[in-house]
Amino acid sequence: MTYDAIKHFVWGIGDNNPLWATSAPPSFVYAIDETTIAPGYKDHQRHYESVILEWFQPFTIGEKIHTEQSCEKEVFEDDKSIFHQTGKTRFITETGKVLAESTVVCRRDMMPLPEPENRPEIRYSEEELTAIERKILVEQRRGPKPRFWEDTKNGEELGNVTKGPLSIMDIVAWCSGTQGAPNNSKDFSTGGLLTQAATGPQLTSWLIHLITNWLGDHGTLVRLEANLGGSPLLGSTTTISGAVTNLGKNEDASWCELSIQGHLQNFERIIDGTAIVHLPSKENQ
Repeated sequence: MTYDAIKHFVWGIGDNNPLWATSAPPSFVYAIDETTIAPGYKDHQRHYESVILEWFQPFTIGEKIHTEQSCEKEVFEDDKSIFHQTGKTRFITETGKVLAESTVVCRRDMMPLPEPENRPEIRYSEEELTAIERKILVEQRRGPKPRFWEDTKNGEELGNVTKGPLSIMDIVAWCSGTQGAPNNSKDFSTGGLLTQAATGPQLTSWLIHLITNWLGDHGTLVRLEANLGGSPLLGSTTTISGAVTNLGKNEDASWCELSIQGHLQNFERIIDGTAIVHLPSKENQ
């Protein structure tokens, strides 16, 4: 795990938080492994349908991290051509310390995304593009000022993160931050980027971008659960938003529960998520 790897990853998700110059975002798990475990059935498409991510320890620059993976179960629907595979990925250091764990449900079916030439064209007026740019420019980041648990209110909004309009460059940047050097093998070269859509891990990283913007440098994301109901296609614009839905304390931490949603430019809701975060407490100052 290197500074350079982090730099490429956060560039790939459009997150320019200065904190990532010295540490890794929670979403860096996807720079280590894409977490899809969906073996076999070559005729069936893979759709990253839901994920539960848990973080137990922070990533440390210079650590060597490997993964252990298992396919937990397969559940077939009444239509046997559609089924779900659940896989688990654990992120482990050389000393055996488990840093994070993902549980991913992958939907398998024979319904590929439409080819780009068969999709409705997404167009924006000059005013709409200006509005998108304005939303991006006013995004708020908490930064080094602590967000104390005592100052946080139920119903408090997290702000917004806007991604788009999605371009080929966005997809290439994501791939460069997560897949490393180009692969020239036949399978990769014939596959290309025909889907021209954001992937499930990419969407999940966008959710985490919003959460870490709101958390600031002193908060900790410990759990995220996300259900992904669609893939943002080339030209689409996705806005991530959320709010605080619960607060509590125990002997270990002061925590908040967050609700997060993602909507396309046509207001279609494609992401629903919940997260648990730990915030600093004034009692410990």
